[in-house]
Amino acid sequence: MTVFRITAAVAALIILVSVPSGANAGESVSLYDAWKLTLSNSESVLIAGEEAFQDRLDKHRAYSRILPSVTLSGNYTKYSEDKYSASGVLLQPEDTTRYEARVEQTIFGGGKEFSAIRQAGFLSKGSKAMHEDAKEDAIVKGSRAFYNLLASMRELDIRKSSLKRAEDLLTLSKKRFEVGSATKADVLRAEAEAAAKRADVVVADGAHVNAVSYFERLTALKGEYTLVPQMPGLVEWFKTVEDNADKLILTALEKRRDYKQLEYLERAASSGVGYARGQFLPTVSLEGVYVKRDQTPLPTEYIDEYVYGGINVKFPIFEGGLRVAELRQAKSKFREASLMRVSARRDIELDVRRKLNDMKSAMALVDSYEKALAFAKENYEVVLKQYRYGLADNIGLVEAETTLVGAELGFSRASLSYELSVIELKRSIGVLFDEVTVRLKLPVSER
Repeated sequence: MTVFRITAAVAALIILVSVPSGANAGESVSLYDAWKLTLSNSESVLIAGEEAFQDRLDKHRAYSRILPSVTLSGNYTKYSEDKYSASGVLLQPEDTTRYEARVEQTIFGGGKEFSAIRQAGFLSKGSKAMHEDAKEDAIVKGSRAFYNLLASMRELDIRKSSLKRAEDLLTLSKKRFEVGSATKADVLRAEAEAAAKRADVVVADGAHVNAVSYFERLTALKGEYTLVPQMPGLVEWFKTVEDNADKLILTALEKRRDYKQLEYLERAASSGVGYARGQFLPTVSLEGVYVKRDQTPLPTEYIDEYVYGGINVKFPIFEGGLRVAELRQAKSKFREASLMRVSARRDIELDVRRKLNDMKSAMALVDSYEKALAFAKENYEVVLKQYRYGLADNIGLVEAETTLVGAELGFSRASLSYELSVIELKRSIGVLFDEVTVRLKLPVSER
């Protein structure tokens, strides 16, 4: 079966499970809606956004180190009384006032300031990539919850249909027993089968309630709503990537946000080494000061206003080995960041190959279960007719019904797993977020 038939089968399946039995149709919720709602309600996305905002502010803080510092200060002092010496020299005025304006500019700091700017810039880019990665992760979680809910709805319907068939079998067995064409064992077997099917419905209903709770936890949806299919262009996309794992790995290394973040962290760690080395060099700064002062009473000779400038040179000689330790620590962090990136690269290669194989396996399972389902339906109808005419016992009918339920569940799970596997493969190679932003038409501020 071609991928076109698989996609059509998945669409038909989703249509079947869109509305649970007995439910009232409410708000329509597509997969795209689930993505958008999950993005807007994910705490992890909001937390990552705050971290990205904080790192952008750190970049501004780093720039402040190369800009001049301007401070204004003022002071007023009131004394108990003015005092003079025996010769009439003023020793203590009645009060004094002083205003000062100071400008300081570092002209050389060993390169620490520029290393700090580069480091802050890389960390800011890394946090932005982390924010986008958190969004992509939320999209995958929303997709899983969406398909999990669809699967639980479908399984509940299958279990209820199975229970209906078991109850029909029990009724038929009792009628045949009354006319003597069936044994008491047939009735007891049918009763046991119906009881088992009721238990299956209870379990499926519990799983469905849990799936609803998790879906609503991610999307904040409440009340009545209906899941509807909205198939992305899976067929066209699949044809461009099939059996091309090496190309997908290269795309992942170029596109994946988590890998980009590690690259930025490595470059930030390299800048951290430069910052630590800069602490071994002297710091040279310029200083300009304007002072305006006044006091009461004024002495005979008094300068009430003056301006001066200077050059300050600070050269650290010994601080207990602090700079050496910080340099070694910065180098260790750089080596750590490099190893993390290498490890991530290997993990990405493995992840892409696994996700591609998972998608191919899911596609093959859909094909297999579709054939098994067609056989199981036909087999059940044949055995049911034979049982009605006394040509078969209900053991064969129970086995045929069990085979039918297994095929229905297998086809349902495989069909939904196939589409989810495509989404997860896109996540693995780093193209899912770009596609979602285009499909949902998100503004730049939300990307």
